[in-house]
Parts: sequence; C-alpha cells; structure tokens
Amino acid sequence: MTPTRINTLEELYEAAQAKRAVVLRWRGGRHLPAAWVINLTGSLLYRELKDGIYLYEKPIRDGRVKKEEKP
Repeated sequence: MTPTRINTLEELYEAAQAKRAVVLRWRGGRHLPAAWVINLTGSLLYRELKDGIYLYEKPIRDGRVKKEEKP
C-alpha cells in the first residue's frame, strides 16, 4: 500500500475536517492530528508540504492469534 501524499493546503484542511492524522518527516515519522499541523507557522508548513506530508494509515495486523496469558 502506497501512502497518500498531501500536496496542497486545501487537502490538509480537508484532512483536519475529517479528523485524520498525518505523518511529518521532522517528527521522526510519528503521526500527528492534521488539525494540529494546519496551525503551524507558514514557513514551517511550506517546508513540510515541500518535503512531504502523508496521511497516516493504521498498520494492518497480520491476523496472528494472541498467546494466552499464564495464570
């Protein structure tokens, strides 16, 4: 699955309205709420859009069964 890149401020705004999380490179790949990111200063937001802001996708579990806990 390829990550979805956000290219414009409008796309970031739509992600914030949909209460989505985004991934920023300078945060070490951690996800943040898009509503928080949209409130960054203009120079930071410009740099992040240029470097790449991606929508966060929850990791898909592989379906392994949890081990039963020992009493």
